[in-house]
Order: sequence, then C-alpha cells, then structure tokens
Amino acid sequence: MPLHDPTERSEFYGERLTPQQIAFLRAYLKYGVLSKTHRATGTGKSTHYKWLEIDTAYIRAFESVKADVVDDLTRVAMDRATKGWEEPVYQQGMLCGHKRKFSDTLLMFVLKKLDPSFRDSGSQTTINVGSGASQRDIQAVISDAKQDPQYLQFLRNQGLEADETDDDEFADLLG
Repeated sequence: MPLHDPTERSEFYGERLTPQQIAFLRAYLKYGVLSKTHRATGTGKSTHYKWLEIDTAYIRAFESVKADVVDDLTRVAMDRATKGWEEPVYQQGMLCGHKRKFSDTLLMFVLKKLDPSFRDSGSQTTINVGSGASQRDIQAVISDAKQDPQYLQFLRNQGLEADETDDDEFADLLG
C-alpha cells in the first residue's frame, strides 16, 4: 500500500502539489543543492526532471523555490563580502588570534546579479595578459572580449598589442 495517494495534492507556494513534490521542494529550500535534496528525500533525479517536463504546477513552484534559494545564497554572499568572517591565525603552530576576512569577489558577483551595469564592463576590468597571466585568466579575458566588442576595444585602447601575449588565440583576437 503506497504511503501517499498519488492523486492527493496540497497547496505549496500557491500551487497544488503531491506530498512527494512538497517534501522535495522543502528539502531543496533547506539544502539549496539538488544532489543533496535527492539524497535527503530519496527522490530520483529522473523523477524531479519528469515533474519539470510534465507538471506545470510543479514547474512554477520549483521556479519560486529556486528564486528563494538564490535570494538566500545572495544574502549569505553579501554577508561574507561586507561583514566578513573570522579566520584563525597561527604562529609556530599555535593559535594566536583571528583575522577578519572579506571577499571582494563575492561582492562583485552580488553587484553583477543586482545591477546589470556591473556586468562585463570593460572599463572596470584589467587583467595582465602577458607571460605572467594564468591560462584561466587569459581564457576569461578571451571569453569576455568575444562576447563584448566594447571590452575588446577597451583592451586595444589600453595599448595591449598582439605580440605582447604568449597566447595565440588572444593574439588573433587582438590582431
């Protein structure tokens, strides 16, 4: 005998959902990660994706829950960026205090999310793409320059020449 009547539906986030769907969405609200949500509820990945294909009420509820998860994560990122966190400081293997750390990177991601003017603005980004730059940095610059002609022009306006980089793809782009 099944634990739940498959036709039974209850209200959740303004949608009529099955108890299994509600349990899944509550777990997703709690964990914010699908893999952990699947494990916690015993719901297979294929079940969740099947609901997303065929159940419009579930789709709307999932999108609402996902927006709440993103809001919660944005709040946490903002706190870490602006309030920071304490990291232990050791000297000769002994704890001698704590240092407050902040994350400019998290702050920039939050700003990019909340204000489109912070997204991919070439005038706000400079990266040394010479021989000291990592391949990851170079690939990020190449990707941004391909998507944003203004950013590419910004790089050219900085006096960066094709022969100043060891990366052929980047040199071709500057060309």
